[in-house]
Amino acid sequence: MRTCTAPDCGAKHFGLGLCKLHYNRKRAGKGLSAPMCAMCRKQTPRPNAKFCGGPCRMKWYRRFGCYTAERCRAAYGTCKIIGCGSPVKAHGMCSAHAQRVWRHGDPTVNKARHLAVICIECGKPTKKGAARDLCLACYTRHYYRQNLKVERARRNARRSRMKLATPPWADMAAIRKFYEACPPGQEVDHALPLKGRRVSGLHVIENLQYLAIQANRRKLNRFAA
Repeated sequence: MRTCTAPDCGAKHFGLGLCKLHYNRKRAGKGLSAPMCAMCRKQTPRPNAKFCGGPCRMKWYRRFGCYTAERCRAAYGTCKIIGCGSPVKAHGMCSAHAQRVWRHGDPTVNKARHLAVICIECGKPTKKGAARDLCLACYTRHYYRQNLKVERARRNARRSRMKLATPPWADMAAIRKFYEACPPGQEVDHALPLKGRRVSGLHVIENLQYLAIQANRRKLNRFAA
């Protein structure tokens, strides 16, 4: 494959021994030297471009152009929320308070208040992403209680699939001991998934392995040959 003859380029040939970028620069009379972005100092895509893309363009205008905080305050005023002082974005408020009104209906709502530090049911500390002021274990129990039909169908399907994947010669006593000896922080996983897309395994002691909880969640029903 022919490549661009411009120094330190190596892109695919487009015309006149150059790639499409350098070909356009040569036709525009800008030379083969790559213009640099005014914000991040990276290579621009066009010979007459000042920025490498839209994000850098908006950053430059907000810092040096017509969208600076001082010019926005002079043109539109400040946020009507007491103690804010940010320039107006919409409905007489800044961007942060306008988004809070759109999401929650109240500009004073703080997202951090929706996450409880302590679970209201068991009293244990909650982690990031907790819902309804509950820890993950309590929220899981509440979810199972509210979705009994769905969870019972899922568990029955899992039990039937496990029964079909267990051959008559499987050593059930060894399998039970393997489950009981599972170390903390890990789960029993089937190396060959019982219901895989490419291949399906059996519920036997040779197909069981210990796997970390997060690794088992990422693995799902996939099998890496």
